[in-house]
Amino acid sequence: MPNLFKVRVSLKGRPMRAYTFNKKSISIGRDPASDIFLDNTGISRAHARIERTPGGYVVEDLGSANGTFLNEQQIQRDYVGHDDVLRIGKFALWIGLRVERYPFGLLTMIVSLEAIFLSTFVMISQNRADEKRQVLADNQWEIVQAEEAQNEQLIQLSTQILELTKAIHELTVAHAQGTGNAALPPEPPSGS
Repeated sequence: MPNLFKVRVSLKGRPMRAYTFNKKSISIGRDPASDIFLDNTGISRAHARIERTPGGYVVEDLGSANGTFLNEQQIQRDYVGHDDVLRIGKFALWIGLRVERYPFGLLTMIVSLEAIFLSTFVMISQNRADEKRQVLADNQWEIVQAEEAQNEQLIQLSTQILELTKAIHELTVAHAQGTGNAALPPEPPSGS
């Protein structure tokens, strides 16, 4: 059984005050020394008490003139549960028993949301890194393709230069033989 509980006080539907208690016994009344002070002449000085027992929380009317009502039923002494409403005079007192000193449920939700945000951030970062790697790979592939085209052109130019060189050599040899010029070097031996 939780030791902490809340009481929210409203007057004619308007919230007035919220209390959080960690006590065995809570006094309710018109006496300013009451744990829950209800300033109205329809409230007795010592009107009611909420007490923690081994079986749960018990609300008890202390002989008030106008009575204590639990969920619209007049009571003398009864167990009070989570979300029950006490009516004392014109005041409504909502009881919250499942109260944590620290809002672990909220904390768990916040941590879960942070984990989701972090994992989303990591996935976005990885996707961006993958996109950058893909762009770099695409650029490198384009460079390789361009270099391959340039190499093909260089091979074609080299082949053309070789053919031109051979043609010039043949013309030079033919010209030298036709004029009888002995100053030209002899033709290299063929692979025979």
